[in-house]
Amino acid sequence: IDGYVVHIDTTDIRVQTAELQKIGVNVNQIARRLNSMGPLYTQDVADIKGALAQIWQLQRYILSSQR
Repeated sequence: IDGYVVHIDTTDIRVQTAELQKIGVNVNQIARRLNSMGPLYTQDVADIKGALAQIWQLQRYILSSQR
């Protein structure tokens, strides 16, 4: 009742999140294509997953620092 109303512009973060989701969809499409074609290198898949995990970790950090 007696408090502050804080309005934060999160437009940039929403745009960034949407772009990250698009990257994730692209990686999934690549993975499906590779799986259908034959052998793939486990280390390459692990590298891609690690890179995506780092991107999402950075995104969570950015979001938590906005609070």
